[in-house]
Amino acid sequence: MKERDGVQRSEQWNQYYGKAHLENFQHHRSKFLVDPTELSMRKAALLRAMPRINNAIVLEVGSGKGEFAVALAKLGAQVTGIDIGDDLIALSQMVAKLNNVYCHFRVGCLP
Repeated sequence: MKERDGVQRSEQWNQYYGKAHLENFQHHRSKFLVDPTELSMRKAALLRAMPRINNAIVLEVGSGKGEFAVALAKLGAQVTGIDIGDDLIALSQMVAKLNNVYCHFRVGCLP
């Protein structure tokens, strides 16, 4: 039962969030270029709270479009991003490639 619930959540997440962003990426790639100096206030605060980013090993749970993971990779971190949606993982991989960085992204869900 739990596994089916996870699959259903993943399908819903892809339907409402992932597919639209994948389509947007195809038409507006420049919007997915990541500049680590132009992060939201919350994400910038997270960066400031990290004692060291270069060569840090980071796990981002709920990586979404992969933009924060890519920003961390641009600053020298080794990043793994996990998200519930297949489409978001595919998009994250494209965003990393567009920004010339490597991040390891995979589909996953925490209980």
